Amino acid sequence: MRRLPQERQTDHFPGDFWFCSLSLIRQAWQQAKLPKIAPKKIQNAAPISKEEQDKRDYEQAVKLLEAQRFDEALQIFTKLADYSDSKEKANLCVQGKENARKKRLYLSATAVLSKQRISDTEIKSAIETLTSIADYKDSKAKISDLEKMLVKWYEAKKAAEEAARKRQYETAVSYVSSGLFDEAIKIFTELGEYADCKAQIEKTLPAKETARKDNLYSKSVAVLSAETVTEMELKDAIEALKSISDYKDSKEKVAEVEAR
Repeated sequence: MRRLPQERQTDHFPGDFWFCSLSLIRQAWQQAKLPKIAPKKIQNAAPISKEEQDKRDYEQAVKLLEAQRFDEALQIFTKLADYSDSKEKANLCVQGKENARKKRLYLSATAVLSKQRISDTEIKSAIETLTSIADYKDSKAKISDLEKMLVKWYEAKKAAEEAARKRQYETAVSYVSSGLFDEAIKIFTELGEYADCKAQIEKTLPAKETARKDNLYSKSVAVLSAETVTEMELKDAIEALKSISDYKDSKEKVAEVEAR
């Protein structure tokens, strides 16, 4: 049985829909390829009013003050002059800067109290520093602590010097016992008023002289007793004995030789 024309048209409806869909996709793709025009940028921004600029500067200065960047904040607050409470804030900057300076000095000076090895110069310097900021925190109390520390430092120094002098003295005494009279006298002289150093020198000088005479006597007698001796050696021995004629029997020895 033959189909009616209307039925044939109905059979082609799906194809027509597909064709329309492809056309729409193609059109959208072509539009996507078209260059996009960006909106124009504003070339000249509107100028900021003085009031707005002052407000911004003020807010920046406040942040600097809070960050304890006092010099930078002070510069801005001074420039702002009568804006808001800029003068008061400027005073806070000055006070903050001064407190920061005192804090640095305080910490530096009080650090001396915790040092193990320190010089009297450092302690004195710390005292002077805290005296210059006596109204800061407990500086006066710290000055008192440092002064006590200085007293102890001098006491320790005195004790160390005393111990050193004692060792030197004992060394000098041992030198005398060993016959090292020059070395002993040198140390006793350097020690000055320490202990009985002057008396030790007075005792050591005669001992030194006696040792010198004994040495000459022994050498000279050895020459006189020798089996063979040169004329020069004999002459020197006699002269040596004459120079210590008051020592032992030096006179008799010389007389015996000259009588031969």
